[in-house]
Amino acid sequence: MFAIRGTAVSVNAAPTVAIQIPNQSATVGTAFTYQFPANTFADADSDPLTYTAEESDGTALPSWLAFNAGTRTFTGTPQSGDTGS
Repeated sequence: MFAIRGTAVSVNAAPTVAIQIPNQSATVGTAFTYQFPANTFADADSDPLTYTAEESDGTALPSWLAFNAGTRTFTGTPQSGDTGS
């Protein structure tokens, strides 16, 4: 008598961008809010997604801009010294 055993190895697929986020701009002295849609990112494995936000170079967002991962919302009011950040 013999037994054959195997182990299933689950391969995780990374989330993908399903809907491109359009470029956003903020006006000095004016409150800015942007919420990206819940279906912006897709996960083929249906894993729950968690969100973080940072500059494209990996540094923190500018001090005037906050990101709420739970609501997928960016908020802030840039001041004149924040131009370009």
